Amino acid sequence: MVSIGFEVGARVPAHVVTPGVVLPATLPDDELAAWAEAHEFSAFTSRTVTERRRFLAEVRAARVHDYWIVEQQLDAGLTGVALALKDRRARCKGSIGMTLQVAAWPRERIAELLVPALREVAQTLRPIL
Repeated sequence: MVSIGFEVGARVPAHVVTPGVVLPATLPDDELAAWAEAHEFSAFTSRTVTERRRFLAEVRAARVHDYWIVEQQLDAGLTGVALALKDRRARCKGSIGMTLQVAAWPRERIAELLVPALREVAQTLRPIL
């Protein structure tokens, strides 16, 4: 078992974890811009996105893909994948995702195997959100 040093419910800056990309992707552009302007983009690893413009580009890409993968931005060796959970009216109610070891789960494998499974779970949860 791998410990990333955080307990369940621990808080970390949004820009370094996948929910912090997919949740803002559901915001209207003006709210997203205001959020990004107020957010401090601190670095945790050499791969952390610390430029506001690059973060916004990733959020917009997450809108297109309807999921996002973050690699080694909070902890070296770990990657995360998430997508937004939406209700029947397409309103965001949260996100679902997981953290994995980069060595075992390259980006392509996550997109091929895990994203469809996460989408299926999100679809199953939709009626109760």
